[in-house]
Amino acid sequence: MEIKYDENHELVGMVSKQLQENIDLIETLFSDSGDLVRKRFVLERAEGTLAMYLVYIDGLTNNDMVERTILRPLLYEWRETKENPKGNKAIPLKEDIWEEIFDRQMESVDIIQQEGLMDVVGAVLKGDTAIFMDGNGKACILSTKRFPSRSMMPPQKEAGLKGPKDCFIESLRNNTALMRRRIRDPKM
Repeated sequence: MEIKYDENHELVGMVSKQLQENIDLIETLFSDSGDLVRKRFVLERAEGTLAMYLVYIDGLTNNDMVERTILRPLLYEWRETKENPKGNKAIPLKEDIWEEIFDRQMESVDIIQQEGLMDVVGAVLKGDTAIFMDGNGKACILSTKRFPSRSMMPPQKEAGLKGPKDCFIESLRNNTALMRRRIRDPKM
């Protein structure tokens, strides 16, 4: 998949209505990143099934919050379709399901919709979780940030050297999260 950038080296384009195109783009952008967590799943609703794709950066995101407020409710608690307030008809599968999930069923306080690819990728690199849905040209961005608890400390033995004095002493995942906080680029 070809990725397009503008003269400011920012990602150009909009979220596609085709879920597979969004997946291919994310997979291409983060192809060398071992800390990207991806989950493709299918919602089983009364009116049919609906494919979705969730993505976030491990180490910058509160994994328990993602599990508790996004995955568990979507996959297990919201299987039944709510009745339409205007009548007893079930809500159609792809026409109103995004609004049903976004407006009524998400348990997160900080939730927005984004259409621009740069906005979505930027949010993921800041620690948010993005959810794409088949048939919808928007991504749902949920605030699930959890930053590492300490900053990088300067090394004590190499105090005479010039330049940045950041050091890593913890696990690889914490170290990559500390770097991603400073360098918000999918090519890192």
